[in-house]
Amino acid sequence: PPGGLRRRGGWVGTALTLPVAPAGSTGPPGSWVDVLTGSGYRTDTVPLAELTRRLPVALLVPEQR
Repeated sequence: PPGGLRRRGGWVGTALTLPVAPAGSTGPPGSWVDVLTGSGYRTDTVPLAELTRRLPVALLVPEQR
């Protein structure tokens, strides 16, 4: 995280609420993948500390099967 955020303890308990995948996606409802890291998320919330562990940004798209 940026310096100021790091000094305050990072993202602490901040989480991102993920929506249900949109109609037309072929993965299970609520399944998302970060196209930058390949990490998958199959939950309704994900801690920002986890989402930004490898990169400071994430690009989530509905999982396709």
